[in-house]
Amino acid sequence: MKRIYLLPNVITAFGLSCGLFVIFKMNMAAGGQANQELLTAISGILLLAGLADLL
Repeated sequence: MKRIYLLPNVITAFGLSCGLFVIFKMNMAAGGQANQELLTAISGILLLAGLADLL
């Protein structure tokens, strides 16, 4: 029987969902309203996904 490694799959799914969340969040922002707070939040989410992917 083939063994499925769950933790790497969960970490990869977390990174993908963070990326999709960032894309959707930028699309939901009205045109020209990408302020400093939004960009900081998005950068933090992308850094979190990147750090999780390094595990």
